[in-house]
Amino acid sequence: VVEVRYDFSSLEPPGVYVGTVTGWGADSLAGPAFRLVSTVIAPEPVTTGARELRSGVRIEAGAALRTFFRADSARPFQVRVSSGGATEKGLAFLHEPDGMPYRDESARPVGGPDGGAAYQVDGRDAVMGAYEVVALAPAAQALSAGVRVAHSPFKLRLTRNGDDAVGTLTNV
Repeated sequence: VVEVRYDFSSLEPPGVYVGTVTGWGADSLAGPAFRLVSTVIAPEPVTTGARELRSGVRIEAGAALRTFFRADSARPFQVRVSSGGATEKGLAFLHEPDGMPYRDESARPVGGPDGGAAYQVDGRDAVMGAYEVVALAPAAQALSAGVRVAHSPFKLRLTRNGDDAVGTLTNV
């Protein structure tokens, strides 16, 4: 029996933490008897207004920066991935809490004349859980990236009442 305990108070959001426990038998030439790889995600909590999750983080050529943040259902939000300048280019990807790519064009360019990739998720598409945004540097050039999320101060819920649609706007 192998017991693994986590001290969640030491995991700073937004972050991903990976640990490996390896067990060896008497014959080390046979290799490890087992490996237990554990990944813990510490997403940034939901806040009102805009929040800078990453700022000026250097991503080596060909590497990725993964950032996790929480969202509420029916509460719109915007995510923006920016580069350090017009000459730095990369790609951004947004993944929904179930791991699937964001339903409205997940891959978007970062850098160039627009400067960054922006995702507008309205109340109809926002689901509760931890979203993942990935900034990817090209194979030949490093990228300095920033990630910003802005949660709406309102929730929008639409329900159907027979042939009518009823909208409820709630100040959170």
